[in-house]
Amino acid sequence: MVVQSPLNAQPNAGAANSWVVLLGALKGGSGKSTAATNLAAQFASEGRRTLLVATDPQRTTENWIARRRITSAQRVKEGKGALPDIAFMSQGGEYAAEALLDFLPNYDVTIIDTGGFDSVEFRSCLLISHIFLSPIKPSAFDTDTLGKLHETVRQAKINNRGLVSRLFVNQAAPTSMATSKQELRELITDEERPMKEFEVLDTVLVNRVSHWDGAGQGLAQFEVKGASKAASELTSLYLDVHKLFDQISAAS
Repeated sequence: MVVQSPLNAQPNAGAANSWVVLLGALKGGSGKSTAATNLAAQFASEGRRTLLVATDPQRTTENWIARRRITSAQRVKEGKGALPDIAFMSQGGEYAAEALLDFLPNYDVTIIDTGGFDSVEFRSCLLISHIFLSPIKPSAFDTDTLGKLHETVRQAKINNRGLVSRLFVNQAAPTSMATSKQELRELITDEERPMKEFEVLDTVLVNRVSHWDGAGQGLAQFEVKGASKAASELTSLYLDVHKLFDQISAAS
């Protein structure tokens, strides 16, 4: 299957201001959906036309959107105002990325949440994305997948030369945030097996109960009362993505 990359010599015609951010990993439970939904809500809150796409058959993101719409409708009834709107699509199969290309120009930001495994959807969406983000839990079970993940990204960059790939630590213990980040950086810069396509973001997400509270209502963490630490961490991730947008724009 040939999918036109938005970052080739003639990038994404008609969608110069349309960004595509892909969340993916080769192991489930890494926190992709939490990051994807919170990023989508952050961008929507600043007035950007935002599309959230799920290719994961587990329907985690789809269920979050459904709960968000219920919460938003209830807020309207209570006179509190609707939540920022997020468009949603579920798109799977061999031609998932190709099908999305027709929709991208209609949105300022598209966030794609893929399953926690290698798939044709994941590989094809790498070809249409500007930024690839992968949350990594500080455990051997997660870091053991990095070699294969790096090779998959390296192959994608043959056709999508401008793809920017970043890892970030997720579900860290509060007492080991700095250590977990440093260990991940050392792993990808190992002299024997360097993973040159990857860099590690400064943002570290801690394993917090409030993540579940927000998800249960279809809310991002900055929309949940009393979730200041979780909200701060996820806002930091959002700001990291903003910085990457600026870097990509400056380099193009």
